Amino acid sequence: MANKNTYNNTMDVFDDWGIIITEGIVKLLSKKRKNASHKLSNSVDYDVNIDEKEGIFFKVFYEEYGEYVLSGRKRGSKQPPIDKIVMWIRQKKIPVKTSVGKPTGKVKKLSKYGKEKSLAFAIAKNISKFGIKPFNFLLPYEKAIEGGKMMKDIRLALVQDGYASLQKPITQFNNAQNKKK
Repeated sequence: MANKNTYNNTMDVFDDWGIIITEGIVKLLSKKRKNASHKLSNSVDYDVNIDEKEGIFFKVFYEEYGEYVLSGRKRGSKQPPIDKIVMWIRQKKIPVKTSVGKPTGKVKKLSKYGKEKSLAFAIAKNISKFGIKPFNFLLPYEKAIEGGKMMKDIRLALVQDGYASLQKPITQFNNAQNKKK
């Protein structure tokens, strides 16, 4: 019966790589300034599960809107929600104009929320028109897998765990054989 104790070395390797990968993702999000609220970078984590029938599963997970960061937004697509952009404007502390209107025309005074909403609408319209490039923040995870080092470490740990799990039965068998003599 397989459990986490049977795979001590393997679980240690997955934990080591989980830390390396999640820290790499968080650093990349910060470096590329994709963490205005830090909600996405704070949500990045990993999990290792062992299923007796299916094997060992390693998963990196993150806030649901991370999918939008990964896939971007296509040109000509629907405008994003204004209220989400207003929140983004506040998190980024983007200054808003105190008035709107043409320099030669009447100037309309707006409340702070009205100013933010007006700016958010302009940003949403721009996003709809030009789109947003996708950003692959899972690059550290992909590099770890593609580079082969992670898989080599996992294979070695599985061999060590297999050897360790066979040691006790082999020792018991050898002891039983020696007693027969």
